[in-house]
Amino acid sequence: MIHKATVRLMYSIDELVPVDLQFAKNWRPEPLWRQIYAALHTLAGWILIPLVVATLTGFLGKR
Repeated sequence: MIHKATVRLMYSIDELVPVDLQFAKNWRPEPLWRQIYAALHTLAGWILIPLVVATLTGFLGKR
């Protein structure tokens, strides 16, 4: 059996990274505020991950 902390961590990674890891389909937060948080978490991932990748590759560096 998978530990609850592992489920939460994998769900968080699946929602943050803009790649579908097929984990969020198996577990959904129950209260509405957690669903809203998950939506904001996903939005933050779609914004932050490309910025981090662009920064690490030097695309946004000084020229």
